Amino acid sequence: VIGKKGRVINSIRTLVQVPAAKQGKRVSVELIETGDR
Repeated sequence: VIGKKGRVINSIRTLVQVPAAKQGKRVSVELIETGDR
């Protein structure tokens, strides 16, 4: 999920943060690794 230089996870964060910012809210994205593949 992380991608090269974190591009994928940064894109996911952006997709979550933009709508939240429009509503005046703050969000954080936490990635939890389970070890399953």
